[in-house]
Amino acid sequence: MKSISKIILLALFILPYTLFAQNELDALRYSQSYWFGTSRSMAMGNAFGALGGDLTAIAINPAGLGVYRSGEVGMSLGLGFVNTDGKYNLTGSELTDNEYLFKLNNIGVAISVMDDDDSNDWKGGAFAITYNKLNNFGRNMVAEGTNNSSSMLDHFMYNADGNVADNMYDNVGLMREALAFDRWLISDVTQADGSVLYNNPIWLDGSYGQSQRKTYDQIGSMGEFTFAFATNYAHKVYLGASLGVQNAFFDERTTYSEFDEVDSIYDFNSFNMQEHLTTNGIGVNFKFGAIFRPVNFIRIGAAFYTPTVYRLTDEYEVEMDSHFDLPDDDGNMDYPNGSDYWLPEVLTTKYTVTTPFKALGSLAVIVGTMGIVSFDYEFVDYKTMRMRADDIDFFDTNEFIQENFAATHNFKLGAEVIVAEGFSLRGGYNMNTSPLASANGRIDRSRSMVSGGFGIKSESVYFDASFARSVYGETSYFYNLPNDVAAPVPGADFTTQQNMVSFTFGIKF
Repeated sequence: MKSISKIILLALFILPYTLFAQNELDALRYSQSYWFGTSRSMAMGNAFGALGGDLTAIAINPAGLGVYRSGEVGMSLGLGFVNTDGKYNLTGSELTDNEYLFKLNNIGVAISVMDDDDSNDWKGGAFAITYNKLNNFGRNMVAEGTNNSSSMLDHFMYNADGNVADNMYDNVGLMREALAFDRWLISDVTQADGSVLYNNPIWLDGSYGQSQRKTYDQIGSMGEFTFAFATNYAHKVYLGASLGVQNAFFDERTTYSEFDEVDSIYDFNSFNMQEHLTTNGIGVNFKFGAIFRPVNFIRIGAAFYTPTVYRLTDEYEVEMDSHFDLPDDDGNMDYPNGSDYWLPEVLTTKYTVTTPFKALGSLAVIVGTMGIVSFDYEFVDYKTMRMRADDIDFFDTNEFIQENFAATHNFKLGAEVIVAEGFSLRGGYNMNTSPLASANGRIDRSRSMVSGGFGIKSESVYFDASFARSVYGETSYFYNLPNDVAAPVPGADFTTQQNMVSFTFGIKF
C-alpha cells in the first residue's frame, strides 16, 4: 500500500487549494484592514491618529472626534483598477489579469456639542456615525504553465487511497475525490489484502507534460460602521471611544484545468474543476483613544483596538468535467458537470474568527499656517488570531497560527501643504510589514501604498480628491502532495497593484 505521509505543509500563507476547509487564510483575510476612507485621509497615507477632524480619522482614533467644533456630513466614492501578474512557479511563465472597482469608501456625520464657557475646562463633546471601507477583495488572477512531474489527479488519487469508492460520497471531506472518481479521472483497484488503492490516467502513463491553468475571480470587501463619542478637555486633551460593527463579504470562483495540449498522454485529453466559495459575516469591536496637545503645534495620539469577533458563514460548491481521447463501452468520451451519486449542492459552514488586537501611536506637527506633517505607528500581533466553531476542531489551525505568524509593525506618513487659502496639496506613504514569521521561499506578503491628492474648501463646503497605489504579493499552490512524492508542487506568485481614485464632498454646519 502506498505510504501516505502526514502533510506537514498546510495552506501556509497561500490562496486556498484545499477543499473548502476553513483555515488560517480565512483568519488572515478578515484580520487585515487598510482604510479606504475619505480622500483627505487616503491622500495623507491614513496617518491621522493624532489629527482628528476627519470622518475616517474618527475610526482610526475616536479621540479625533473631540477636535470637532462644528458639525460635518460627507461622502466619499472610489473608482479602482486592480492589475495582477501571475508567475507560474515551475516554468516562470507569466500572465496578467485585471478588474475594475466602484466603491462607497466613506459616509458619515459628526455632531459637535461645544461648551464655550471659559470657566469650564470640559468643552463638551461630539457624536459621530461613520462608515469606512476597510479592504477591497475584488481582483481577477490567472496562472498557467507545463508540469512534467505531477498532476492534481495525483492529489485526488493519494487522498482517495484506502477509501471504498461508494463511501467517499458520504464524506464531504472527499467531495472532490468522489467527483473525480465519478468522472473517471481516478480509478480504484482492490489489493490482495482487501485494501483499496487508486490510480489516474496521467500517473499510469507516467509521461506527464500536461498544461495546468488556474483562474481566480474574486469580489467582495470589508467595511465598518463606527458609533463614536469624544470629549474635549481645555483644548489640550481629547478622549474618545467607539463601537465598531464590521461587515465582510467575500466571493471567489476558481477554475482549475489540466489539458494535454501536445497529445502526449495516452487517452487523457483534459479536465476542469470549478469551485465557488461565498463568505458573509458580521464582527464587533471597541476602540479607545486619546490625543494630547502639549503645545499648539504638536499633537500626540494613542489608540487601542480590541479584537474583532467575526461570526462567518461559508457556502461552497464544486463541479468537475472530464474529456478523454478514447470512448468507453458506451461510446462516451466526455463526462460533463454533475454526478450520478448524491453530493451536497451547497455545503454550508458556520464558524468564528477573532482578529488580533491593535495598538496605535501617533505624532503630528502643525507647521503654522503652512501645513501638517503626521506619523502613525501600528502594532498588530497576528499570532493571536483564533478560529472556533461548535462542530469543527480548530486546535491544529490555531496552533499553526501561533507558530507561523508574527507581529507586524506598520508605518504611515502623511503631509499637507496649504498652497493658498482654501487649497491644499497632500501626500502620503505607508508600509505594512509581512504577517509571516518566515516567508519559506514564498513571495513577501508586505504591502505598501503611495498616495497624493488635493483639497478645496470654503467656510461650509469642501471637496477632496486623492489617488492611492498599493502593491502586495502572495503565493498560491494548486494542490499538495505526500512528502514521499519527489515532485515540486505547482503554483504561482501573484503581485497585485491596486490603484484607487477617490472623491469626497462634504458640508460643515
